[in-house]
Amino acid sequence: MKKTLLFFLFSLILFSCYSFAIGIGPPRNDIDFIPNLKTDLSYIVVNNQGTPLSVEIYAKGDLSQYMTLSKTSAFLSPSSDTSFTVHIELPANISPGLHDNRIGVMESTGGQGGTVGAKAGVESFLYINAPYTGKYIIVSLKTNNTKIGTPAIMYFEIQNIGAIDVDQVLVSVDIFYPNGSKATSLLSDSSSLKAGTKAVFVLNWTPTSRGRYTISAKITYDENTKDISGEFLAGDIFVGIGNIVVNDFSPGQIARVSVELQSEWNDRLDGVWAEVRIPINSSAITGESRTISLDPYETSATDVYMDTKGLTLGSYNATAIVHFANRTNEKAFIFTVREGVRSDNLQLIIIIVAVLLVIALLGWVVWKRKKGKQKVAKSSQS
Repeated sequence: MKKTLLFFLFSLILFSCYSFAIGIGPPRNDIDFIPNLKTDLSYIVVNNQGTPLSVEIYAKGDLSQYMTLSKTSAFLSPSSDTSFTVHIELPANISPGLHDNRIGVMESTGGQGGTVGAKAGVESFLYINAPYTGKYIIVSLKTNNTKIGTPAIMYFEIQNIGAIDVDQVLVSVDIFYPNGSKATSLLSDSSSLKAGTKAVFVLNWTPTSRGRYTISAKITYDENTKDISGEFLAGDIFVGIGNIVVNDFSPGQIARVSVELQSEWNDRLDGVWAEVRIPINSSAITGESRTISLDPYETSATDVYMDTKGLTLGSYNATAIVHFANRTNEKAFIFTVREGVRSDNLQLIIIIVAVLLVIALLGWVVWKRKKGKQKVAKSSQS
C-alpha cells in the first residue's frame, strides 16, 4: 500500500514537471461566430526541457470537425520551438451559446529502455461564441442579508445575449416569510434592452421579523419570461438555543452540558455566555459557561459544568439560558441523573485491570525465556 502511494505521488510530481516542460501559445483565442467563416490561427509549441521531445498536436471540442491542423506531430530539439496553424471553416449555422474547444500538444513517446514515462500535455482554449438568433436573456440575482427595519436590496443583472433588441423588460418579485406565507409583491419599472447590452434592476423591501426569506422572481421580456429565485436573512440581536447535550456522568460527579448557540444577528456579538439552572425545592443548582463571541449568523457550542451533589436518581426540569447584549433567551430541557459507575469502584476496577496486565506481561516474559532455553538445549544436543 505504501509503495503504491509513493509511486502515485512520484508520478504526479513527474507529470507536473513535464507539463511545465511543454508550452503552447497563445493560451486562449476567442471567435465570434459568423456564418461560413474561414480563418487561420497561428500557434507555437515550446520545448522548455534540455532533451529532445516528440509531440502530437490535436484539436478537440464540439466544433473540432471544422478545424484542420497544418501539422499533427513535431520533433523539437532541446530548448527549441515550432509553429503551426489551425485552419477553421465554420458552417452556415451552429447552435447558439459558447462553444468550448481546445488545441492541445501531447508528448508522443514513452520512456526508454522498456520503462513507461509520464505523458505530458498542455492545451490552449479556443472559444467560439454564437449569439442567439432571437430574443434571449441571462439573469443573475444578488441579495444582501440585513437587519430588521433595514431594507433588503435585490440586484437583478439582465443581459441580452440575443441578436434582437428587447423592447420591454419587467421584473416582478414575490417575497415569502420563513413559514412559507407571502410577505409582499414587488414590481420594477420597465426598460428596453438592446442586443449585446445589460442592465441592472434594483428592488428593495424592509423585513419586520427575523428569519430566512425566499425570493421568487419572474423576468418578462416582450413575449418571453424567465424565472429566478434567491433568499436573504433578516437578523435581529438574538441568540437562539439549539441542541443541548449532557455527557455521561455518575451521581455526585461534575456533569458537562453542551449548549448550542445560534446567532441571528448580522454583526459580531461579544460577551455571550450560557447558564444552566436545575430547580430543587426552593433552591437551584446552577452552572455558567465561559464568555464567547459569535460571528454573524454563527452556530457554536459552549460547555456548562454542573456539580450534581445533592441530586438523586431521576429526571429534573432544567433551563438553559443564554445571555447576550443585555438580553436573555431560555430553553427548557430534561436533565436526567442515572445510576453510573461510582468513582471509588472505578478506581478499584482500574487497579485490578492494571494488576492483571502486569501478571500477563510477567507470564509472557517467563514463557519467552523458557522457550529460549529449550532452543539452546536442543542446539547443544545436536
